[in-house]
Amino acid sequence: MSKNTFEDVSFSGRKFEYEGNLLLKDKMMLKHPHMLLSCGIDYTMRLWDVSKNYCRSTMQLETGYSTCMIHYENKILVSGTNHGDVSVFNIEHDNKILRSFNVSSGKITAICKGPKGTIACATSYPYTIIVVDINSGKVLRKVAELQAYSVLYVGMELFYVLDKVIRTSSGTYKGHTGMIRCLIRLNDNQIATGSSDRTIRIWDIESRETVLKIQTNFITFTALCRVSDDYIAASGLQLDRENVMCMWSTRTGVAQQYFKGHEEPVTCLSYLPNMHLLVSGSEDNTVRTWDISSGKNVQTFRGHTSFIKSVTCV
Repeated sequence: MSKNTFEDVSFSGRKFEYEGNLLLKDKMMLKHPHMLLSCGIDYTMRLWDVSKNYCRSTMQLETGYSTCMIHYENKILVSGTNHGDVSVFNIEHDNKILRSFNVSSGKITAICKGPKGTIACATSYPYTIIVVDINSGKVLRKVAELQAYSVLYVGMELFYVLDKVIRTSSGTYKGHTGMIRCLIRLNDNQIATGSSDRTIRIWDIESRETVLKIQTNFITFTALCRVSDDYIAASGLQLDRENVMCMWSTRTGVAQQYFKGHEEPVTCLSYLPNMHLLVSGSEDNTVRTWDISSGKNVQTFRGHTSFIKSVTCV
């Protein structure tokens, strides 16, 4: 069994070793608030125990690399692939796929949790937005035959990004002058977007109006992440070409903290609230945690052999 190492920056750069390819038999570990999952285009998903500083498990993907991943409730992980497949894992019991089904002949480009045991998927070639039952794999409805860059459910309402606008069944959100790269839910009343027009916008869902516009020096955004009702974090490429992340106040739009250290662009973000850590995945093949107060890199997890596509906290 091969060993991998990661570097814990908070302990003077000492290296620790862990054993990979462990089965997920310990239910209590997955109920621990310090676990996260990462998915790379090296055909693997890895479960990390942040508090104990090691890789708990490596799960091999057999249906092509995962393009997107969501944590669906307490036990289920749903992954969309490059071949139009959706794979459902029960991560609390083992590292095998519970079921896998094909929903498109094209690539799944975005996926989100929906109500009542459903997910919404955006696909390319052909371009579609569909709602799927995760138990049966049945396509319940086709929302539109459009190229959506992101999909998001807030309650029963499905939001999807079409270039510079956000569409829902009840209306359209307009204001960005560049392509919208990221879409997230802040709370039941607000969503947030990041655009190539170098702004982050926070929107009121009822009025579909912008309540806060944050001007940034990001050329493009790669990820947005809700830290709390008061803070939002983003990753992207800045004007000076640095691979940096930043956290802003959602009340004032003022930058509160910067996070620097990745050697290549950051591709995805998540947040561990119990440890107050921002989590990032990057094209430098690492998953890193960051102290939101100091901006310092706390841990660097190594093991993936290609860049990280998504991270999610369990």
